[in-house]
This record gives sequence, structure tokens and C-alpha cells, in this order.
Amino acid sequence: MPDDDAVSVGLGRLSSILTPKPRVPLETYFAKAWEVIEPGKPLVQGWHLGLMCEHLEAINIFPRSLKSSLVSVVWPTWEWGSLGRPELRYLFIAHEQTLSTEFSINRRLILESEWYRENWPRVIIASDQNEKKLIHNTRRGKMIATSTRGSATGKGGGRIILDDFLDPEQAES
Repeated sequence: MPDDDAVSVGLGRLSSILTPKPRVPLETYFAKAWEVIEPGKPLVQGWHLGLMCEHLEAINIFPRSLKSSLVSVVWPTWEWGSLGRPELRYLFIAHEQTLSTEFSINRRLILESEWYRENWPRVIIASDQNEKKLIHNTRRGKMIATSTRGSATGKGGGRIILDDFLDPEQAES
């Protein structure tokens, strides 16, 4: 039979495990983690560290918040058109090919829309490479959609975008 002190210690540990901890900002967490990975080496916290932490925290947001629409669909078409970079090459990888293809179809819808063509007429889709999973333009830019089970070898891209990259059933393993 355990003594009262052992039970008390055990309950204290259990309570500390079950009590939620307050959320720590990434920049604060990084400063503490730095002491562990670089003991004795001072951390020089410039403006860039705070900015990177802020952006990483902002990206880690809840599902259904338009992340995929913004990053995998709209942003690349904006870079080709509004930013004037139609030579950029993208490789989009999702866990499921159907999702990657859906994003590709939506990108093509934007690129072929009257609104887009009127505003950025220099972005012309190459007629011989306008497929569901592959879009080329006449400035040698391309957008390739594949999956984690598909082949990305040799296809390359200046921008590689991973969206819903993990198999939800294996994400916790």
C-alpha cells in the first residue's frame, strides 16, 4: 500500500500534466530553446527574428481559413501577373492528387479569366501545355501539380509549395 507522501507527489505530477500551460509566443520560446541548443552563446535578437516568428505563428492557423486559396491558388497567379514574374516556375505538392489538381484548375480559371487577361495581357498560357496538372506560359513559367505519391523528380521549381502535405491518418504517428 503506497504511503500518503507518494500519493501526494503522484497527484501533484498528474495535476501539472493535466493543467493547460499558457501559450508562449514563438519568439519567447525560441529564446529559451536557444539556451538549450547553444549554451553559453548569446542570442542576438534582431528585427528579423521577431518578424520570422510572427509570420510562422500567423501561418499556423485553423483549418478552413483560406490558406490554400491564398498560397496555392491566388499568390502564384499574382506573382505571374501583378508582380510581373511570368517566368517563375512552381511545383505544388499535396497529399492527394485530386486536391493538387483542384488547386491547379482554380489557378487556370484565374489565368484565363477576362479580368486577368485584361490586366496582365503579357501572361499568355501556352496552348500546347494547358492541362489540368500542368500549365506553361509563353515566358517559360510553369505550374506543376503533383502529390506525395506522384513523381516530382526532375520537374523542379523555383517555388515549391506543400499544401495538405501529410496523410491525416499518419500525421499523428
